[in-house]
This record gives sequence, structure tokens and C-alpha cells, in this order.
Amino acid sequence: MTPASVLMKWSVILAMLGAVGCGEAPLYHPAPMLADASALVDVSGTIVKWICAKGERHRLVGDANGNAPIPAGARVTVGAYYNQDRLRCLAAASFIPQAGQRYRIDLQIAAEHCTPTIYIDDPGTVIGVRLARGVQPARGCDL
Repeated sequence: MTPASVLMKWSVILAMLGAVGCGEAPLYHPAPMLADASALVDVSGTIVKWICAKGERHRLVGDANGNAPIPAGARVTVGAYYNQDRLRCLAAASFIPQAGQRYRIDLQIAAEHCTPTIYIDDPGTVIGVRLARGVQPARGCDL
């Protein structure tokens, strides 16, 4: 089995196991965080974004601007779930958010393969974002 087919198999298994759970996952309610100890994730759009907390997925819910706070300075696992028509995708990645930064989680779906991509807002670039550093694949809440 190729690495891509193994990853696809895990994606399908996780999607099947989490199909109901992602939409019904508990909401993430972080403890109050100082600005220098938190980052933001853009949770707008049709993709459900989540964070691992206490060993399980918690759905990220944004404020009026579509931003959800997450802890900064330590590795976190975040992910996204997409289910529309016949296309389902559940994928996770871990990274160390930088305080005061805003991140975007996107799913790259091609040839039955689902991969999360984490971007950091960067108005100094031509497209306004750049890839976040230190992103590692994760299999759900397994840190």
C-alpha cells in the first residue's frame, strides 16, 4: 500500500467515525486568554473547524468577525470536516500557533485524498497568506 492510499484509508475511516460527531461535537469554550497567549482561527465558511481539547474534538465557533481564539505557544491539534454531496473529508494537523496571529484551515481534496493546510494571515504577501511553519499531520486527537 502506498503512503497516499494509507492516508486516504485513514481519512475515510475517520470520516465515517466522525461524520456524526463533528457536527455534534461539543463547542470549544476556552478559558480566558491574554492576547499574548492566544491566536485566532478563521472559522467562517462551510468547512467545520475543530480543536482537540481534553482528548476529544471541540467545534470552534467564531465571534462576529468569524474568529475563534486558540491557545498560542504550545502544540495544538486542529482539524476540519467537510460533508457535501458525496464528498466527505475529515483531516487534522498539529502546529504551534504564534500569539496574536490569525490562521486559516483549509482542506485540499484531490484524487480521493484529503489533506489539511494551515495558513497564517500575512498582508505583506501577494495573496495575503503564507503557509504556517511546523505543521505536522495528525490522526485526530492523538497528541
